Amino acid sequence: MGISNVMSCISGYFYARELVEIAASVSRYHRIQGSDELEKAAEYIAGLLRSEGLSVEVYRYSYSVPHGSFQPLVGWWIRDAELWLAKPRMRRLHSFRESRTAVVAHSPGGRIDDVEVVYVGRGEDEQDYGNVEGKAVLAYGSPLAVYKVANGLGAAAVLLYRRTLAEQRAVPYLSLFLTPKEARDARALAFSVSLRTANILRTLLEKGRAPRISGFIDAGYREGAYIPVVTTRFGDPDKEVHITAHMCHPGSTVNDNVSGTATVIELALAYHRAFEKGCLTGVDKHSIRILLFPEYSGSMAYLEDGGRERAVFNANLDMVGEKQDVTQSTLTFVRPPPSMYHEYEALFYFMLRRALTTAPSLPEVYRVLSYRFDTTPYQMGSDHDAYLHNGVPAIMIVQWPDRFYHTDMDTIDKLDPYVAKAVGVAVGTAAYLASHSRFADVVSRLDTIYRENLYVGEEAAHTPEEHLAERVSFLESLLTRGAKPSFGGSGCVYVGPRGPISLRDLMRRLGPRYSELRRLFEESRSLSLVVRSLLPLFAREEPYDPSSLARRVLLELGFKVSVDKLARAMELLREAGLLRCDEAP
Repeated sequence: MGISNVMSCISGYFYARELVEIAASVSRYHRIQGSDELEKAAEYIAGLLRSEGLSVEVYRYSYSVPHGSFQPLVGWWIRDAELWLAKPRMRRLHSFRESRTAVVAHSPGGRIDDVEVVYVGRGEDEQDYGNVEGKAVLAYGSPLAVYKVANGLGAAAVLLYRRTLAEQRAVPYLSLFLTPKEARDARALAFSVSLRTANILRTLLEKGRAPRISGFIDAGYREGAYIPVVTTRFGDPDKEVHITAHMCHPGSTVNDNVSGTATVIELALAYHRAFEKGCLTGVDKHSIRILLFPEYSGSMAYLEDGGRERAVFNANLDMVGEKQDVTQSTLTFVRPPPSMYHEYEALFYFMLRRALTTAPSLPEVYRVLSYRFDTTPYQMGSDHDAYLHNGVPAIMIVQWPDRFYHTDMDTIDKLDPYVAKAVGVAVGTAAYLASHSRFADVVSRLDTIYRENLYVGEEAAHTPEEHLAERVSFLESLLTRGAKPSFGGSGCVYVGPRGPISLRDLMRRLGPRYSELRRLFEESRSLSLVVRSLLPLFAREEPYDPSSLARRVLLELGFKVSVDKLARAMELLREAGLLRCDEAP
């Protein structure tokens, strides 16, 4: 059996229409972390797979303890909510039944009647506020930071919006993700409002017309919430290739990440049918494990529970089925840092490229890409981070940018089941080839071609011209001769929990000092990536000072970061207890 036969076999049992039906079913659940609806979605997925004859395990991990850098989380439920403009004229602004994103995740329940609205701008610092006791605060800052200040000052409600939405009518998905202790002190209701609603309220305020609002949230906190991880495995070998997708996020939203979830479910069904029908023979090198979990909490918990010892490679699917002309996105193959390169990366890249190459060329002899597709160096933001921070090489396949990202307009009409199928078939083919010893020579040849003729060239496109020769030499040494990068020797070692650092954890650790770190991140988005993910990844065992870390980032990832800003950020991390330094950086 050749590669084409494997791909054809998986494709033949992978049904795009069935994928759409699965997506519609999963999206019915309001799958917020810690919610009963997330647990119901996991039960639905497990039941669907079992009904088709697959052997399924469902793990339940506690939200009350940390899992790596993922902090404890309160259980939550919600049933309904409405927000009304009471004065100067009565009109409904938002409804939970219309927009599942209209309530900020983990808001307490309650009711407000004829409450004055005040605008506080960003609203993350107490100096942004006057007297807001019993009032509704309108702000655009980080939800948790705004909520902590407003709730502490006695506000009755918080109205949060995003200034950067492409669609003014879109209601953004925002969250507090409170710890159990924080939930005990939560009183203010938290609504998410569209940019259009925020502009209406601000215009009324500017005209001196004193808007007032009323509303309710039927929600509350719950005991016994658990992190569900649904998994099925194909094969017997102890070592495994993992194919993952996160199944959380608001009800009725689809591309993030019902698209990845439905693709992974349909791939599991296609595998099962192909093995049952004898179209595929059993794997003998690795097992293939399919995993669906809540983002970060589930991946970190599972990897801690023995998963990292079994996993040899991870392909993470996050937002993989979009109508690109509608969402204005590009399907992107996200590499890990080059120091975590694995030969299976090449295999997944080539199979994905092959599956997407279906359009006829000019003379109709060859085939060309049917979708916008590109590769990028490492970027954080999904469960591939959990694998990388646990020492497992991982890639992410993602559609980005997306004009409807994290809003109630991320609906099923924007799902393209055919690009989702192409991704699913490609990932399924690559995982099968990696897991079968008969394809070892193919894997080795593709790895050589990828490293020597493609990888360095594509990475070079992201490199400042004056550092191009140096970086190319570094990557060639790293990838072809297996040289391990070493830039440290003195400075700071990362001593925080395993995993990328969340902004919420930094807020909690730094308190008012967080505002300084926030400003540094706003001035440099690359600094946020370095501090929150690359520093914990590189400096866990080898100490770095700001200069040596900046140099490694330049040579390994291809971008510059300010040494001065990095030094200040590292000092704040030291104050937060996340770095242990021989001397202050």
